[in-house]
Amino acid sequence: MKKPPGNVANLGRKGETRYPKVNLEKAEKYAKSLASKTHTSPQPLKIIAKGVFDTSTNEADVRLSACRQYGFVDGKNAELQASSDAKKLTAAVDADRTQILQRAFLRPDVFRKLHTGFQGDSKSKADIKSQFQQLEVHPDLADDCVECFISSGLHCGLIVPDGDRYMILKEDEKKIKRENFSLSQTTSENELDAAEDESAKNDDSEKEASQNPAGELRNKSNVAINIEIDSTMDPEKLSKLVKILKDNGLT
Repeated sequence: MKKPPGNVANLGRKGETRYPKVNLEKAEKYAKSLASKTHTSPQPLKIIAKGVFDTSTNEADVRLSACRQYGFVDGKNAELQASSDAKKLTAAVDADRTQILQRAFLRPDVFRKLHTGFQGDSKSKADIKSQFQQLEVHPDLADDCVECFISSGLHCGLIVPDGDRYMILKEDEKKIKRENFSLSQTTSENELDAAEDESAKNDDSEKEASQNPAGELRNKSNVAINIEIDSTMDPEKLSKLVKILKDNGLT
């Protein structure tokens, strides 16, 4: 994320809209470190700043503020400790981790408002910047706010690239449902390969039928498929799912 010009990073004048000046990926790292450093008891910022936030300068305050906005920190500066979500991140499996990160992404008021207004739409950086300006983000910080919002959304899976634009996902649109046959993100690679092999056999059977004058060309199997697509799904796995849909005549 591009660093704001001059001393703008520390601006916080009354009336200005606040946003986390650290993206969610970095904040996750700081949160896990904070959980480790304070697992026995709360600690003052001056003691743990270097170990948690990689600096003992005023920049530690900026990073701490961002972590507070994401909901990763409890307590005052003299008695800092990791929040419940920060502690859970240290041992979270993928599905739980994604849920925690998406919850954190939507905690900052300005991020939540923009996500609510744009969810389900594909937007350019200019569109997002304009909206942040409407929300009274400091003009000198608007570009940085855009970069932080996009990179954080990408990190938690609520934003996906759409050419030179960005799709802001609705929380209830992360899954696409049909009936009777389910392939989820937890489906193993072997199961996907087996499904592909079955699709290939169906294609071979149809070719044989079409070449037999006495036979009848069979239609593709009328299979209703339920595919759950998570926004963080591996691209290779997604490609396999799309191929299965095509092979069964569902696209």
